[in-house]
Amino acid sequence: TDRSPLPDDEARMSKLRHITTVFLGCTVLSCATTDEPARPSAEEDLAAIAEARGRLESALAADDVPGIMADLAADHLTMPPDGPTPADSETLTAFHQARVEQFSFESSFTTDDIQLFGDLAIERWSGETRLVPRGGGDAVEDSTKGIWVWERQEDGSWKLLWSIWNSNLLAEDN
Repeated sequence: TDRSPLPDDEARMSKLRHITTVFLGCTVLSCATTDEPARPSAEEDLAAIAEARGRLESALAADDVPGIMADLAADHLTMPPDGPTPADSETLTAFHQARVEQFSFESSFTTDDIQLFGDLAIERWSGETRLVPRGGGDAVEDSTKGIWVWERQEDGSWKLLWSIWNSNLLAEDN
């Protein structure tokens, strides 16, 4: 018997066209852009961190406690040398306010290294600090170093998450 191959060939061609259309559609969709903004480059992140660091250093020098707190993450942790870690932002604000009431603060910091890890940046710094008693007396000068951990916030800004520092001087020199 003579069988006509036409209906089967048409069915196969129809399936092939359908599969090809689905494949091409998936390819186009996978290449399409999303609504998510592009992540900043490392250079942009480093510039944003430098800007936040500059604001923080200015606030420290100006004895501006609200300015200091503005560039700290909500769950910021400060680990000062020879003292307890302030437990929350209220205690940390009081810590900075007590320093402002007792001393003026002069400093110069240098970033020795900074590493980016996604939404975190670890900065190693060193510098000189000088605390001048407001009631008179000798200034306390120190050579310091520390680690600051910066965290990208949901709005894309960077805030200081952890601040850890200590002296390069021996305890009897302080």
